Amino acid sequence: DDPGVGLGVEAGLEVEGQLNPLALKVDVSPLDVTRFRLSSKAPPVLNRVRLRGNLEMGTDRVETKNLRVDIASGATLRPALAIRGEFPFGTSDDLSARVTTRGEGLPLKELSKLAGIDLDGQTKIEASLSGNYSDLRATVSLDGKNLTVDGKRIERVEARAAFAEQRVSIEKVQARFGKSRVSVEKGTVDLRNKAGVSAKAAVAFEPVLLRDALALATLGEPLDALTGTLRGKAEVSFFKNVSGLDVSFEGEIPDLEWEGSEVGRVTIDAGFDGGAVDVRNLRIAQKTGGSIDVRGSLGKAQEVDAELAIERYSLPKLTGLVPDSLGLAVVIDAAAKLGGSVKQPRGAGKVQLSKMRVRGKRYDST
Repeated sequence: DDPGVGLGVEAGLEVEGQLNPLALKVDVSPLDVTRFRLSSKAPPVLNRVRLRGNLEMGTDRVETKNLRVDIASGATLRPALAIRGEFPFGTSDDLSARVTTRGEGLPLKELSKLAGIDLDGQTKIEASLSGNYSDLRATVSLDGKNLTVDGKRIERVEARAAFAEQRVSIEKVQARFGKSRVSVEKGTVDLRNKAGVSAKAAVAFEPVLLRDALALATLGEPLDALTGTLRGKAEVSFFKNVSGLDVSFEGEIPDLEWEGSEVGRVTIDAGFDGGAVDVRNLRIAQKTGGSIDVRGSLGKAQEVDAELAIERYSLPKLTGLVPDSLGLAVVIDAAAKLGGSVKQPRGAGKVQLSKMRVRGKRYDST
């Protein structure tokens, strides 16, 4: 007739400094489940982290309904994450959990110190976990605003992805910087191969202003004199690491200009494979009928093998390359075979210049 007695532990945990001194209070009460009231404040990895909430410990799992994580942002601890779920002790038992951001979201500046990169801004995350520890499944949504990466500003990044059977399926990634937008569709990252990670994705530029892209890439003069709008799509894949990157790109820049003068409509069909560039077709067409066509390759050792064809192409204003005082204007026809390397290029062919003007004086074809 022994009614039985449930034994439980209710504890409050307060941590300061480098986990020392540690104050622990244990109260024994007639409960069926061991319950912990958790409250901590410690700076072991981040500057400061505080955990608050209740944990209920059963015979085979731990459950939390309101675990809250606060992370330092500047001199203030701010709400960061809320966690609720069931976490089993056994590796094959099912788990379920949901993680959401609280307040303004995760302070990326503090978290980026772990990765050793210069990252700032706020991001909100929603994640759901299921499966078990050996076969974890997850869905994640991310929304970051007013981000800076190595000092370069990105107004917004949105992402949705799912993880199952050691594969990441990217449903959507969209980044906005300036007036430009880049999105990733139908992406996968496969972690099953022990030899390395493989990934594939379709990237859309819809559109990207060259001025925004050059600013983000920190490419200076003379490229910053170029303006235009890039539209197109790329198929990107790699295996193991970025050195095995394989990119196939098709796109166009319908309005490329140099210092306000027309360069032309640019269409591109090119590939990049592990350090080698294959230009299947690069064409620049002007409204006046002039054109430039390039086909060829740039090898991993920067060796050049290309053919160049120019027909009735009117050179744009060459600000920064030729003094304005020369008043240079010229129409070019050319056919050439290019070789050598980037540092020591070689070429053979013919060039014809017509309608040349220098300081208002016209010269005959040469």
